[in-house]
Amino acid sequence: MAVFFALASLILPLLFSGLTFIFLLKLNMLKKVAWPLDMGITWRGKRLLGENKTVRGPIIMAFFTMLYGFLLFKVLPWEKSVFFSNRQVVLSYFLVGLAYSLGELPNSFLKRQLSIPPGGKVVKGVGKWFFSFLDLFDSLVACGVVYFFLFRLSLVVVALAIFIGGMIHWGTDVLMKRWCLK
Repeated sequence: MAVFFALASLILPLLFSGLTFIFLLKLNMLKKVAWPLDMGITWRGKRLLGENKTVRGPIIMAFFTMLYGFLLFKVLPWEKSVFFSNRQVVLSYFLVGLAYSLGELPNSFLKRQLSIPPGGKVVKGVGKWFFSFLDLFDSLVACGVVYFFLFRLSLVVVALAIFIGGMIHWGTDVLMKRWCLK
């Protein structure tokens, strides 16, 4: 049962934050902070990250992961050795949300340098599988690193959370495409 609660505490804050992010994007909220993270800088004649990677993403993901993580901390039974104060919970989940957004950036950089447009997919070859894998797991691996060091969970639990999170990410992508949300 402890593993179930640990997995829920790792997966649910990110899932709820991601859904909140999509909802806020669809309502075009916080457009005043939708500045490109790369500030329009180019390298080899191509944008570093592109227009879709904005300050809005890290703000929303960090804040809402912190909020949902804190709320889950209050309702799920935790081992007392993980956190000693509410401040640690808030800071830890804030860093998880930030890691989620920052974990996407290397993938975006690679795609821009290979002339793959934002939201675009590689349609054939090894690149198709490589970037499909990265699209699902890049952010989750970054979060896994934070979870491992700050939450003091076993590598097996963190790896399981990354795998389950990737499958949930895939499922939500399919639903969003079917519902014309993405």
